[in-house]
Amino acid sequence: MLSVREREIILQGIWENKKYNSQHLMTRSGKKLEVLYHGTNNPDGGPDFKDGIIKISGILLKGDIELHLVDSGWYSHKHHTDPKYNRVVLHVVAEHSTSEHFIEREDGVKVEQLCVPIPDDEISFWKKGNEKSVTKSEPLRIVEDCPLSKCSHDKIWTTIEAAGFERFFNKVDQISEARLNLEWDQIFYERILEALGYSKNQKPFRKLAQIIPFELVRAEMQWVNDDAVELRCGALLFGAAGLLPPKEDTLIVEGEIQEYVDNLKEMWNEITRRLNLKPMRQEDWQFFRLRPQNFPTRRIAGAIKLLTRFAREGFLEKFIKIINANARDWRKVQSELENFFCQKNFGIWKSHYTFVSSFSSLKQSNTDLLIGKNRSRDIVINIILPVLYSYALEAEDEKLKTIVFEAQKRYSSSENNSIIKSMKSQLFEKDNKFEKTRRIKYAFEQQGLIQLNKLYCNNMECERCLQLHDVEV
Repeated sequence: MLSVREREIILQGIWENKKYNSQHLMTRSGKKLEVLYHGTNNPDGGPDFKDGIIKISGILLKGDIELHLVDSGWYSHKHHTDPKYNRVVLHVVAEHSTSEHFIEREDGVKVEQLCVPIPDDEISFWKKGNEKSVTKSEPLRIVEDCPLSKCSHDKIWTTIEAAGFERFFNKVDQISEARLNLEWDQIFYERILEALGYSKNQKPFRKLAQIIPFELVRAEMQWVNDDAVELRCGALLFGAAGLLPPKEDTLIVEGEIQEYVDNLKEMWNEITRRLNLKPMRQEDWQFFRLRPQNFPTRRIAGAIKLLTRFAREGFLEKFIKIINANARDWRKVQSELENFFCQKNFGIWKSHYTFVSSFSSLKQSNTDLLIGKNRSRDIVINIILPVLYSYALEAEDEKLKTIVFEAQKRYSSSENNSIIKSMKSQLFEKDNKFEKTRRIKYAFEQQGLIQLNKLYCNNMECERCLQLHDVEV
């Protein structure tokens, strides 16, 4: 017996690969339907397929397409109350559970429904263990006939290293440009918050950092004693993010959570009355298809814990102290910076990932961190060191410049992501060159592989890639 999720995946595969009789499609209301483009599979929240193109009785419609096993799923998932679904132009179901010809969007528009049954052979195909081919794909070579992969071992490694340095200095240049309009602490602050958003919540975190700039955070935290600093910061960030539960939300658990929420709301109401701040909408944040540990509520909680460490002094001053105190010990520089960003659970976040739901498996995952080791490493490598180098250039501090550059050059490698794995396969796997030379030891080499992929391979800039050489420091 297949699970609901497995059947949903099969239905999505049928739709995406046109495994249905496209010549005789009829909507539930009896109108002829033509599918000109099934849309782009949407890995984030919202409709399953974005920007589809269909014709219903000869009328061209462009918009999103949502899929459910049964038509009642539209309402049970509360899509009829969600503005993100107001571009849906077709509701595709595997079977009908009601007699309704249409579903209704939040804006009141009625949308046609199409039934695409799941054939028995698709279910049999899944049961035979072929689900891997439906849901996963093996890493592919980015460039099939990669010229660099045919070069000598030394040339490949020299190019990777040059690309790593290029990526680092590109970030430095971007920071120098941002410096024209921003103070150093705001630059750190915006980029750190953006990093806490990962790929799916970068934009709302960046917006939050602009609504509540770092100087405002520090100013508001000066108003209260040390015991209330954390709560004050929480009121600012959760309030401005629009994530505090509304009054009509009855799902909040009584007790510790209710008391925490009440305190946050009381403080936020006082702040916004005085400063006239306009909060974001909850819909701005992405929760769908995220692991609960990565929910924006928990990431904001991690940011709160982190910001309390800067309540009395700014980012720049703190990081320079760490660098100067450990200037001759590269490993200590790494560990001190990383440990500074690792933040433990506190309060309700020890057992919850939102304000309304408990998360019992949090303890089972053996993590007590709101910001973990891997994310801390990414922040140090991609943000802290480039910003400090940019500062050293502006301040003409040759000592700091040298220390920061050597720190990033010697930073040990971290976990490989999908891009790094694919690039290693592209450059080394064909004749086992990777094993014959050496393994990647440093983070800047991993950064080099990412740079090659994004700037050269994706744009098929093979000649430019082969001309890469070491940059001048």
